[in-house]
Amino acid sequence: MPRARKAIIIAAGLILFSVAAITYVLPRIVIGINGRVFSYFLKDYSFDTLNTPEKLGLNFKEFTTISRDNLKLKSILVLADSSNEKGTIIFLHGIRRHKEQFLPVAKLLSERGFNSLIPDLRSHGESEGKYITYGYFEKQDVCDLIDSVIIREKLKGGIGIWGQSMGAAIAMQTMAIDDRIDYGILESTFSDLPKTVKDYLKRDLRFYFDWIGEFSVWRAGKIAGFNLQEISPLKIAGNISKPILMVHGKLDKKININDAVDVFKRLSSPEKEFLTIPSAGHLDVWEKGGQKYFNSVFEFIESLSAVFNSQPEAQKRRLSKNCFQTASK
Repeated sequence: MPRARKAIIIAAGLILFSVAAITYVLPRIVIGINGRVFSYFLKDYSFDTLNTPEKLGLNFKEFTTISRDNLKLKSILVLADSSNEKGTIIFLHGIRRHKEQFLPVAKLLSERGFNSLIPDLRSHGESEGKYITYGYFEKQDVCDLIDSVIIREKLKGGIGIWGQSMGAAIAMQTMAIDDRIDYGILESTFSDLPKTVKDYLKRDLRFYFDWIGEFSVWRAGKIAGFNLQEISPLKIAGNISKPILMVHGKLDKKININDAVDVFKRLSSPEKEFLTIPSAGHLDVWEKGGQKYFNSVFEFIESLSAVFNSQPEAQKRRLSKNCFQTASK
């Protein structure tokens, strides 16, 4: 009897542990990136902040914008190191990254006459927010950032957006609602959030059933207040007609390159290019692509900026009726 009782207690404990993991931990891993629980599952990128604009000798301004749900969101504007201002690039980072990771590239762009606007996305870095929403709220944050900084600072030239992984998916969602963005560079984007969540869980869990993935997607949305089913670059790709450079590592084990190819095929953009980095995995296209890769991206940016800046009417920008917010320096 004692042995049977012990077995029952152990079984009950395992059941309770499994229920807690499925109902509490897994959904919060999807939408929460801060706290001790998540540090065991997610890579630490705090080394990003070792870069500072002061160390790199950049001419910059810092901004705080207030989101529509009253969060303070921090960003850095690195100014072009030239009187011939060609445009502004908005950089969007991936999960757990920080705005400072882009400062070395912002320096290169500054030398070429481009401003760089780099936010900490909600729930990242110096920005407030309990949960990430993969673009559901972030796309409006970026839209408001254009109003608050690019428009109010009267920055000249076209607007490009350069995103990585989650940041690339957010960039696409922003382009789909804000036609002031003239072109996009999309690195390692996912195609559909529910699919990606299930793929991650299936890869990382020792046990997995389809219902666990379905429940995690549903529960995460309930906790964070948005519908994960709506986050799908694949579904909105047809709404994007601006020039796109899509980039993906052939060896990416987190987001299969075929997912990005599917998104690329659905883009309505008449000017679009898919660049494969043969030796790259997930988010190491810069390292693996090297200077040759950056030369391709800079050529893409320069050529489009030249076209935009030759059209005076295109430079008359207005505050978006749906994207108005104030900023404080």
